[in-house]
Amino acid sequence: MKKVDDLEFKIRATHDKALCDGWTFSLDDARGHDFIYPVNMPLRFNPSQFLGCSYGLTAQQGLKMKRRLRFILTERDYLRLDPLMEDALWLGDSSDPKHAAERYLKAILTVHTGLIRLNTLRFKISPNGLVRSATFRVDLIAPTSFHFGPALKPYSRACPAAPAQ
Repeated sequence: MKKVDDLEFKIRATHDKALCDGWTFSLDDARGHDFIYPVNMPLRFNPSQFLGCSYGLTAQQGLKMKRRLRFILTERDYLRLDPLMEDALWLGDSSDPKHAAERYLKAILTVHTGLIRLNTLRFKISPNGLVRSATFRVDLIAPTSFHFGPALKPYSRACPAAPAQ
């Protein structure tokens, strides 16, 4: 199973008239595939990767969101999920539209993932609702088999024990 060691956390400015100015973020491989999007619901109209206003949220509401998002750990899982996700999103192009969503939902349950926690620490919004600045904290949590780049300083923590039944 090929590990993905070249993922890059990216924040990009948005200038979309339908959304408003702000940022989007992703965890991309070298080919530009976002390893966050395919394993977080809903696939459409989801404001979780937008920092600022989007999909009915004001910039302030969007920046106050505490985000907990899964991310794919291997290229193999990405390549397996991507066509299933595309089928579920575009039923008209699917070879089996009746079962496309079910196949995709079953598949994402079988994928081992990491977790991104992204919290806005502080922000400034102009009187007309535009984001002027923001400071974020991003925590990436992954199994010990996942290799972080040398510039990052990973540390180990034991997983919490399952609650007693």
